[in-house]
Amino acid sequence: NIVITSCKYFFLVQSENRFINYGVLLLQALLEKWPESHSAADTEVEKENEDEANTSEGTVTTNEKSPFKGFFTIPLHTPLVFGEGGGCGRTYCRVLVGDASSENESALLSETVPTWVYDVVVKKIQPKFNKITFMLAPLNNGSKNNKRDRLTASDMLQVKKIMEHVYEKYILSENDKPITIGADELAAIPEAKIELHCNDVLLNPKMDLRTIRHFIWKSSSELTLNYRVLK
Repeated sequence: NIVITSCKYFFLVQSENRFINYGVLLLQALLEKWPESHSAADTEVEKENEDEANTSEGTVTTNEKSPFKGFFTIPLHTPLVFGEGGGCGRTYCRVLVGDASSENESALLSETVPTWVYDVVVKKIQPKFNKITFMLAPLNNGSKNNKRDRLTASDMLQVKKIMEHVYEKYILSENDKPITIGADELAAIPEAKIELHCNDVLLNPKMDLRTIRHFIWKSSSELTLNYRVLK
């Protein structure tokens, strides 16, 4: 069973600076057969693509006509349930993914689909990142620059990106001569030269700000991160 309560934080890192929201893709795939999920423009494009693909050799497959470009599809027999959370277990709507295109099930979905699901599937509105304001300060006097910086970033920002910021702004700026390094080298050096701490806990470079705030900082006050330059 797959339970989705929000797709705001359902992300997987695809590349160094790009995130793919698999929560959004899953919702779109689950409701792919629901007519309301296809705008007039989408329908027209799909019709044009289908007309072009109808050759003497046959027609394209369902996957090829999918708005997800064959990325993935949900089996048509998969149950789709909308209900109340919080453990009360009240069900508002239960249909099979493949039945969402029928008149009755489509009307039922229109009445019961939550607003946040409607925004994603019908209006194609991507969930926004939350922002976190935090203080960045040295852990000791290992750096000549003891300035405290107040920064704001996405709560999905990883520790390694903050380490790169510290390295570029504080370490490289302390050198008398400018140093030119490539992107690959810049990504590798900070983890070897810098540690980032929160509440006296050494942070993993792959941790994000949201995780740190909820599981390590554990306070309503402004998040504080401390960096230490390794010798």
